[in-house]
Amino acid sequence: MISPKKEFDVIIVGAGAAGLALNFQLAGAGLDVLLLDRQNRAGRKLLISGGGKCNVTNLNVDSSNYLGQSPQFCEHALACLPPSEVLSFLDEHRLAWEEREYGQIFLKRGAHELRDLLVRLGKERGSAPVLGKEVVAVGSN
Repeated sequence: MISPKKEFDVIIVGAGAAGLALNFQLAGAGLDVLLLDRQNRAGRKLLISGGGKCNVTNLNVDSSNYLGQSPQFCEHALACLPPSEVLSFLDEHRLAWEEREYGQIFLKRGAHELRDLLVRLGKERGSAPVLGKEVVAVGSN
């Protein structure tokens, strides 16, 4: 059990791709982050995405590719993290990638490299995932 006396700036539920990425970014910004997942392994779905090669982004992605009640949500999300920034991140951390048909970007050596990198970056910034812990209730004082 996580100590109820410990306070965190942010609690992230789910150590999937988005949770791992948000964890290292927020921890890098100096926030005290708790990352929880009920699974015993972080990034499980990430490891099987794209046949294990991880379909990281798409060069041709556009808000018109998404359906929803708020098109502005996709426009904003895509503007915050465009494919060019994802590729720069991969290059900066020496993760080899390749472009496939329709602008799809996959990792050459496998999704485990990205998962391991995201976990390592979180740990280096003071926030390791707490795994095997299920969130059963959320409350406030």
